[in-house]
Amino acid sequence: MNKQEILIELDAEIARLQQARHLLMDGKGKAARSAKRTGRPKSPETRARMAAGQKKRWGTATKAAKKRAGHTMSPEARAKISAGQKKRWAEAKKSVK
Repeated sequence: MNKQEILIELDAEIARLQQARHLLMDGKGKAARSAKRTGRPKSPETRARMAAGQKKRWGTATKAAKKRAGHTMSPEARAKISAGQKKRWAEAKKSVK
């Protein structure tokens, strides 16, 4: 075999390997994800207990958030915060000049 034949065979082999690699990839340059799950499979009873626990945890979290969402500040508290902020802005402007 001469050099030219070896190069032609190498190019053919590279093309074949690149095609095989492309088939294993998802077309976007990332490896295709397998559908196989890791870990031990869980029984329907266990999955039901897990779902109930999640609903219980999220149910209490959303109730607490909803309860807090209705809270409003009194007009006096708003005025006090506003006055304090205006005072800080005035001091900041004064220190810049």
